Amino acid sequence: ATLTSPAGEAVSGKVRAVAPSVDPQTRNGQVYVDLPPTSAVRAGMFARGEFELGRSPAVTLPQTAVVLREGFAYLFRLEGDDRVVQTKVTLGRRNGERVEVLSGLPAGVRVESLSAKPDLATLERNVLRLGELLGVPAQAREQMAAYRQQLQDQAQWVAEARRTQAPPRVVMLLGHAGSNLMAAGQGSLAVWLIEQAGGESPVAHQGYKALSNEALLALDPQVLIFADRSLHGEEARQALLKHNPLLQQTRAVRDGRLLALDPTLLVGGLGPRLPEGLAELSAAFYPSAQALTAELDR
Repeated sequence: ATLTSPAGEAVSGKVRAVAPSVDPQTRNGQVYVDLPPTSAVRAGMFARGEFELGRSPAVTLPQTAVVLREGFAYLFRLEGDDRVVQTKVTLGRRNGERVEVLSGLPAGVRVESLSAKPDLATLERNVLRLGELLGVPAQAREQMAAYRQQLQDQAQWVAEARRTQAPPRVVMLLGHAGSNLMAAGQGSLAVWLIEQAGGESPVAHQGYKALSNEALLALDPQVLIFADRSLHGEEARQALLKHNPLLQQTRAVRDGRLLALDPTLLVGGLGPRLPEGLAELSAAFYPSAQALTAELDR
């Protein structure tokens, strides 16, 4: 065991005894540790302690190399000189900035760490890096330039649509089989999508948090978007309204502006389907304007 004193000095000791029970209310238990004579710690002092439970060899990666999608862990590994393959893995222990890979990755395989931060600068770094790894840097630059142009066209379309229509208030809900709803808040990729598509989010909290139906009614959204992690299409829509009947009182549902979104667009940062997804959302936000693509399924 290692104790760290309030002054930051580390003292190593040996576990002598562990209490046979844990307090059911506080979930605290007693552990007796023999310490060498030292002035760093003394009786009655509070200190932070760590226990070494054993060591074993492990295959590890930087945690930044792992992408979490719908409850599963994936990473990108290089295969040969011209392929990047997404690989599903099982994770184990974590130690600092590294995480153990229990299965799915043979030892010695080269893995590239790419950030999933949802912004254009990060996406460009990732695309250009992949271009270098695959030996096609010029093609990567061309793809990125085309992607930027699509987003610029989208922004110009939104600006034109706003000349004749005020931006709608839009709330995005993330759920599972219509329940356990989480509302997307500031700083989330979902709200970034709403704003880029020309909407405005009235949700004030940060990230994803549970929001009662009553609080949702008070926000009075004109458009409701839902992303269900287990159901799709009409089945997901019916489950949402069944588990949350108060939603039918919102302006969005009364006006038939309840939209389904593929939840995979909300994970892993910006991806190749994003411009199309934005165009579809914009078509639903501004139905009287000429759409960039076909309208979103309603």
